[in-house]
Amino acid sequence: MTGFAQFEIPGASLWQGETEQKQRPTESVASVASVARCREGVARMQQMRVPPAFGKAEWVLFIDDCRAFLAEWIDEAMTIGWTANELFGWPSSPYARRLDLRGLVTLLRGRRVAALNSRAAVISNRIGPPNVFRRDFDLSTARLAWDVFEREWGV
Repeated sequence: MTGFAQFEIPGASLWQGETEQKQRPTESVASVASVARCREGVARMQQMRVPPAFGKAEWVLFIDDCRAFLAEWIDEAMTIGWTANELFGWPSSPYARRLDLRGLVTLLRGRRVAALNSRAAVISNRIGPPNVFRRDFDLSTARLAWDVFEREWGV
């Protein structure tokens, strides 16, 4: 099973036991460091030339997705246990488009995260029901997107 699936119904089992209101758990030193690392990585990507594996419009959209996620969700995601790889993971080969080795933010393509808990994220769609990105797959061979792009192209 990949980490990307169609959302079933509002209030599905993924959300049982979660409160409706956003609660901000206490941030750990590790989550603060991880947030800073992600912000720094996205800032590095903003300075890069368009990598050869991307068209200009696709790259701009990807950077916009990263910036929007950082602005709205990064603190909460890291506080509840999401890792940088689960958010910004990319296959070791920058040309690989394997969805099972990509993090949440790399799959947004202009869509926004509508809800987030410790097990999954709901991604809104312009047309049709939302999708769910689940944290139940192995990203151990994925690397952080900015590291892959810098290593491969030095951009």
